[in-house]
Amino acid sequence: MPEELGLVPRELPGHLKVGGYYDTEPLRDFRSGETERGTWGMYVAIDQKVWSEDDATGAQGLSLFAAFHHAPPDVNAQSDFFDAGAVYVGLIPGRDTDVTGLYFAYGSFSGDLRHSQRDAGLPGQVYESVLELNYRWNVLPWFYLQPDIQGIINPGAAHQFGDALVLAMQVGVPF
Repeated sequence: MPEELGLVPRELPGHLKVGGYYDTEPLRDFRSGETERGTWGMYVAIDQKVWSEDDATGAQGLSLFAAFHHAPPDVNAQSDFFDAGAVYVGLIPGRDTDVTGLYFAYGSFSGDLRHSQRDAGLPGQVYESVLELNYRWNVLPWFYLQPDIQGIINPGAAHQFGDALVLAMQVGVPF
């Protein structure tokens, strides 16, 4: 059952949210192996337009966002997660509805999970991060292309694989 409180500033568009949840799903405790009833988590998130271009729609400009999530490490594989980024609408002159995005995410895996993995002879998961740059090119009002480049740092979270470069293309037809 999630609960959330929020604040909306008056000057430029944005939100500040603080929330949490309780989940009654039975989960296995990583250390003891016993089944526990439920877990919880909490988060804080902010998104804020920090600069607005002087355009008729008010949509163009720079927005920043960040979020942090925490859950207890005894039954949750990822105990801490952080992400942050920037989005700019209309960065390239004459491309007023195109969107440029820069994004970073970092997930820290539970120390309890890591110890149970090592006790089982497996490499323990520590962290995984992603750095992403994308550009949504609105070709037509009903069609867009979005090339994307991602750098994945420590894929799999256990230092088993080298860092990865991902190139992608998303095609969309919004309606």
